[in-house]
Amino acid sequence: MHVNIQWQWFCEPATKHLGIQLESGTAHLCPYKASRLIPLYPLQASLTTDEAQLFQEFTECLEEVSPLIETSIQQPCNSDWVQAAGLNLLIIQRFGRPQLPQSWYFQEALIAEQTQQELKLGALVQLNSGLQQGLCVVLQQDGEFAECMVLGAEFVLSDVKTLRQFDVFKVMINRLQRGPHETHADGSPTLRLA
Repeated sequence: MHVNIQWQWFCEPATKHLGIQLESGTAHLCPYKASRLIPLYPLQASLTTDEAQLFQEFTECLEEVSPLIETSIQQPCNSDWVQAAGLNLLIIQRFGRPQLPQSWYFQEALIAEQTQQELKLGALVQLNSGLQQGLCVVLQQDGEFAECMVLGAEFVLSDVKTLRQFDVFKVMINRLQRGPHETHADGSPTLRLA
């Protein structure tokens, strides 16, 4: 999946429209609440080279593991789904407010096999809220914390809080459990760890 050089950021604060203008007049609108974003300002600009590179790397990671994701979330992960995930990553990276960790919603991992290694963009992980096991993808790691994106349709955290598909949250890495993975011929997992 490739970024089209004609893709443009657009923002109209008066109407609260933020998104990315794609080819042939279609647009990807921001799915996040205004409270999750920095204050918006009028904007009409091309995606930067760094944004295009981030989109490319992230969507390639998702395409590579899409059969594993489909099996886990029981939902097709076609090119439109992968593109939406990548565009939402760009929105949250450029306009997202810094977040406090929400680790209290998740059970500590029984085996913290990933906490000793750096998690890379695109690593599949699971978290357990006690009510549901949810599949997520790592967007970035910052010391003891990881920023993750929900891949399933929803992820129930409590009686009053549910995350939707592509919602992004920060969590301590000791809450992350190994996600579904393929194995090499020798049986070792093909996780995206440093």
